[in-house]
Amino acid sequence: MNVSSPSTAYLERTMATGLTQPSTVSEEPAVNRRPFAGASIDGQHKAQFGKTMDAAPLILDYIAQNPTSSPSALAPHILATIGFGNTHDRDPADPANLTVGLRQLNPTGLQEQWRTSMAPSSGWQNGVGFVATRDLVFAHLLAEESGANGLADTAFRAYLNLLTFLRNRGFRHLLRMWNFVPTVHELDQGIERYQAFCIGRAHAFSHAGIGAGAFPAATAIGSSAPGLLIYAFAARRPGIPIENPRQVSAYRYPTRYSPRPPAFARALKAPWLKTSGLFISGTASVRGHRSMHAGNLSAQLQETLANLDAIAAASSAPSLPADALPRYLKVYLRHPVEMTDVAPVLTDWSGSETKTIYLRGEICRRELELEIEGYNYAHTAHSHP
Repeated sequence: MNVSSPSTAYLERTMATGLTQPSTVSEEPAVNRRPFAGASIDGQHKAQFGKTMDAAPLILDYIAQNPTSSPSALAPHILATIGFGNTHDRDPADPANLTVGLRQLNPTGLQEQWRTSMAPSSGWQNGVGFVATRDLVFAHLLAEESGANGLADTAFRAYLNLLTFLRNRGFRHLLRMWNFVPTVHELDQGIERYQAFCIGRAHAFSHAGIGAGAFPAATAIGSSAPGLLIYAFAARRPGIPIENPRQVSAYRYPTRYSPRPPAFARALKAPWLKTSGLFISGTASVRGHRSMHAGNLSAQLQETLANLDAIAAASSAPSLPADALPRYLKVYLRHPVEMTDVAPVLTDWSGSETKTIYLRGEICRRELELEIEGYNYAHTAHSHP
């Protein structure tokens, strides 16, 4: 990745003195705020959260995108409905509804629907929209850029706000995060904005005491929509981070890629979910820590699929066999026209039953043409609400 050298003064400010603390944000009116599930844990709840408890399932489906209706109002067990459009949008009337500012490439519009078997609570607090059950929470925020250190400061404050909310609600363990970074390749204080984002995220995790063993699965994609959009699933119990033996762990990347390395796991497994969910991070044509096959889309796709195969094998468990491939994929393409070349190869690899959403997005390294993420779960007797 060829980028300008970071400003010495900028790095001295961010690495030595840290970033500014987030300012207090007034709380929005609560929406559908039933008594929050598990907001406090008394003796009875402690027994419920014991190691022998099976958490409710987390089911993902891709459904037709229909902006004229509220899916969560029709199906009360929905944690999140995520669509795609020109701008980021959060529904003030229903925090379960979220629009990501990325252009969808599928001929028929699709949206993600995450559901469970428990009726959730929902609301807003300090800019964070949330939908939660006893076991899981879906939370999101949209941050406008401000602060002397640009995007690094914005990312730090946004992450710290979100992490504080999750800690106060008892959902201390991050499972999966998505980050949509505006104009990801432009320069910010002498470094690429993706690098600035990584600095802010790393400072927030360090401030919150979150280290490599607790990093979530994650995706970070560039968007032309304004604002830094972050959304996540978190839980009361930790997942198991999975690394890829073909790659250096992202949090161990050399500083040539960023002054602070990307803070995420290649995948994360939540075996305590009845569905034994496996969250697969955004995966690209990287071997070791180097980008592979610059300028060759076909070779990049094969390298990416080899990485996904390695992650599936590394995550093997009785409920998720070593050769289990993701049931649901999202593909981010730098050039929309390339979907016609990628789709048939991906279908041959994953099988015709796998559902895939294609989106136009900027990959974090300029030389990479595509990135693929996924979610897999094992059907059990209790998988369907």
